[in-house]
Amino acid sequence: MAKLSISLLGPFIAELDGEPLSGFRSAKVRALLAYLAVESGRPWSRTTLADLFWPDLLENKAQSNLRNAISNLRDVIGDRRENPPFLFVSQDTLQYNQKSDTWLDVSAVMDLVATASEAGGRVCNQDDIDLMEHALALYRGDFMEGFSIASAPFEEWALVKSEQIRQKMLQAVRYLVMGYEQSGELDKALHLARRWVELEPWEEAAHRSLMRILFGKDQRNAALVQYEACRQLLINDLGVEPEPATTQLYEQIRTGQIDPRINEKKLFDTSHPGQMPSFLQGKHKLQSELTLFVDRQEEIKRLKSELDKAVSGKGGILFVTGDPGSGKTALLAEFARR
Repeated sequence: MAKLSISLLGPFIAELDGEPLSGFRSAKVRALLAYLAVESGRPWSRTTLADLFWPDLLENKAQSNLRNAISNLRDVIGDRRENPPFLFVSQDTLQYNQKSDTWLDVSAVMDLVATASEAGGRVCNQDDIDLMEHALALYRGDFMEGFSIASAPFEEWALVKSEQIRQKMLQAVRYLVMGYEQSGELDKALHLARRWVELEPWEEAAHRSLMRILFGKDQRNAALVQYEACRQLLINDLGVEPEPATTQLYEQIRTGQIDPRINEKKLFDTSHPGQMPSFLQGKHKLQSELTLFVDRQEEIKRLKSELDKAVSGKGGILFVTGDPGSGKTALLAEFARR
């Protein structure tokens, strides 16, 4: 039984028994393999896949392209001679076989972080730290970095998937920063805290962590400078001052009256949303107030639901799509006004 290894975190890499796969006729065949492997939990109709990869073609042409892509993919991965096969192929559907001998870095990272998260608590243990370190080591870069095809639906899927995985990676970074602080491994903690700030520059918990670690390494001035950098970033980009917890930590460091031990609750509690940016405060007159807006209540309701999720800390990405002149800009302007 051959083993197929697929790495999608960073540049696309696919290997069969350790040998790089070649013979893909196009980037869309690689994209088909990536999509099926990541979304292996269910069978996908050929119509759905054809629309995903060839949205601008007539159905018969898109289906023809899909058939050719499937045939090429099966040849490249040696699917027809494998038992069990890598793919379940029927007249109407296509699904990646989860029981085939396949290693997928995306699944590995998600599983490692989930396992550590379920067992983890306020006090980090070495087993969970090891899991998070392994997950972070597998993260070579963003999902399908540098990969693109001429298909808006696929690109949108890849963007959303990339953000989901990125959030898992950030979860690992946060956990490891806390774990290294608790164990006194401040050099490791400092390295990851800087990476955390780089990846999430507006997350004040990251800046507080970096300030605390710098102070713990007897770099008091650097910790104070970090606060000022955080403050200027928030003012310039969001129009807000730092949260009270951040300012309080700054004052403690400035006066030297700080408990050097990590405060996990303040560092990782994200239940408080912080200040509202100035551009969201008050009522502003928008251009949409001058126009008549009708027949978009379902769309407005959907946008309102997604905003409520974001305010509660469950943010995401929502795409508003439509033909030119269909009212996308008017919809968003009316939603912003409301």
